[in-house]
Amino acid sequence: MGTILSRGDREALNKMNVSEVIKVHLRDARVMQVATVSKDTGRPWVCSVYVAMDPTSNQLYWLSLPGRRHSVEIADNAYAAVALVIESQLPVVGVQAEEHVAVVRDSTLIEQVMEDYVRRHHTGMSYTDRFKSGSVKHVLYCFTPSRFSLFDERQFPDYSPLEWVVEA
Repeated sequence: MGTILSRGDREALNKMNVSEVIKVHLRDARVMQVATVSKDTGRPWVCSVYVAMDPTSNQLYWLSLPGRRHSVEIADNAYAAVALVIESQLPVVGVQAEEHVAVVRDSTLIEQVMEDYVRRHHTGMSYTDRFKSGSVKHVLYCFTPSRFSLFDERQFPDYSPLEWVVEA
């Protein structure tokens, strides 16, 4: 049986290590699940997308067609949840987060994010040029998390999940 931490000890552990561990996991992630809810039916939906990051923030990005179910639901309700499986074998390692999604329209930011996208996925090399010329079909989405949960039974076997509330 693991060590029982007091609330104060757990909060200290959360503040000291969790944000840095999560950032490392996000830098290594390739696929992310995005969960949305239909405005009309209230039914949930989840899809898998290729993820990218802007290395200067905690924001997560993906490309998707605007007619996809998750894209339509995001247009109606910008709040979503995401999950990233970091380790698919035991021990469990994964990151979940919640908050809102927005469409990225700034060409400088698109260029920065697409550098990471191409590095991770070896595709999308011409997206920025096509965006600037107005000939893209896909939209770049940005997820801005307000809260993360870290399930890391490899590094913190007795303390999962650990929380990180992102300061605005």
